[in-house]
Amino acid sequence: MFHQRSFTIISLVVVLLLLAACGGAATPAPEQPAATEAPAEQPAATEEAAVPTEAPATEEAVVTEEAPAATEEAAAGGAHTVGFVPPALTSPFHVAMVDGATARSEELGWTIDVQAPASEGDFAAFVTTVEQLLEKGVEAISINPIGTDSAITAVKAANAKGVPILAHNFITPFSEGEVNAYIGYDQWGGAEKLAATTCELIAKKYNSTPAETSGKVFILLGIDSIFSHRRTGGFKAGLEKNCPNVEIVGEQSAEWLRTKGSEVATIALQKDPDIDVFYGNSDEMAIGAALAAEQLGLVINQDFFAVGIDGNQPTLDLLKEGKFSATLGVDPVRMGVTVVDTMEKIFAGKEVPEIILTPSVVVTPENLQDYLDGKLWTEPVAGFPELDNDLPTIPEEEAPAAAAGEGGAHTVGFVPPALTSPFHVAMVDGATARSEELGWTIDVQAPASEGDFAAFVTTVEQLLEKGVEAISINPIGTDSAITAVKAANAKGVPILAHNFITPFSEGEVNAYIGYDQWGGAEKLAATTVS
Repeated sequence: MFHQRSFTIISLVVVLLLLAACGGAATPAPEQPAATEAPAEQPAATEEAAVPTEAPATEEAVVTEEAPAATEEAAAGGAHTVGFVPPALTSPFHVAMVDGATARSEELGWTIDVQAPASEGDFAAFVTTVEQLLEKGVEAISINPIGTDSAITAVKAANAKGVPILAHNFITPFSEGEVNAYIGYDQWGGAEKLAATTCELIAKKYNSTPAETSGKVFILLGIDSIFSHRRTGGFKAGLEKNCPNVEIVGEQSAEWLRTKGSEVATIALQKDPDIDVFYGNSDEMAIGAALAAEQLGLVINQDFFAVGIDGNQPTLDLLKEGKFSATLGVDPVRMGVTVVDTMEKIFAGKEVPEIILTPSVVVTPENLQDYLDGKLWTEPVAGFPELDNDLPTIPEEEAPAAAAGEGGAHTVGFVPPALTSPFHVAMVDGATARSEELGWTIDVQAPASEGDFAAFVTTVEQLLEKGVEAISINPIGTDSAITAVKAANAKGVPILAHNFITPFSEGEVNAYIGYDQWGGAEKLAATTVS
């Protein structure tokens, strides 16, 4: 946590920039165009990513042939041939990632060779698939590992040939082998965000507040693995932080399958018909639970809620139809694009972070269209590895203030409602100038438009993920601002509100900084009369 002196300095920065905004003219920033890549339509699937426990490891045979000539001859900006290996193509999630990677490869004039085992549990076929692509001479390859031992074998095969290898939808470093980059989202942190939304849903059902409401949640687990551990642990942590009186009345594996989710939910409701929420480690299991509850005569989003993780197209369709409650959207299409963009940087000889964190956002019917339009996507950032340790991916001890000493260099965040007005541009100018004088780094991020409240929250969350030590926001939408404030509170990061002096009903804000609008308007009226 900051010392008093550091906090005072931050407050002075915002005061100074307010004065700059009122006194200086600035050229309005151009509208930021929304991303044009929308998630591709995928066929509905009846099962989610099956993540079996690891099969016994077989003896590893490391190939020692010379690296393909194509790898050494590949020049930045030229045409490349790359490999892309999902664990299987039985899930709409992996189909969407392939769509994104393929579209981006075609834009670059590359050839992408997509190969996958028939099932996600076929670890031997996974290794064989990677080895065959290496034999064909791909210049880089990205894999979505499920079985850790088999993935290590695949990584070593690529290392032996000198071919860059990435891991997508996975940010847990292997114990052996060299991976150029791990690309994926924070499962624990995403599940926490989904839990916060779950608390709000329950509270509205009972006309209460998240902090005071009671309720019952049933958790549908994936097959025992790091994936189910992280998604369950983060969700439980989010419930404890946001609605501590809500009870988890049951947990049972549904094996990532929609059919199993339906079976488990049917039995659960027969035992306890008052379950308020079914949470699935994946969307598919939660969809199964929703179908089971409706078969028993319950009405979704009225009698009960269904929430899950992935943001698959079938789930988005159900959200639009009012047949689902909320999903953690991780935008697999754009994650696939990120994989190819990272390969392009590697070919160009640029350094890339070991962990590339892609964004996640809770998607509800209210912000569904913005999600589909790409407005909620933010650029990936360097992140922390995700470990199977029942702790947050970003350790609480890593709260940015811990590394900041009295009077030292700090990294702070600054979030206007948008940069379409010269007023907000001038505030940024003032904050940036003062930060530079202090030797600080200021990260300014803003939505494309002032009415995009969902993007405002996502922007704040992404800055917190990047590790800012303090953050100041100019809220427009009150509810979205409260969500942003709570996100900062959860990470122990000081948060200020600038150009705003109306305290929020929830959350802790370190300081509200702004002018008296009523009194100022009165003075202007007096001048107008005279």
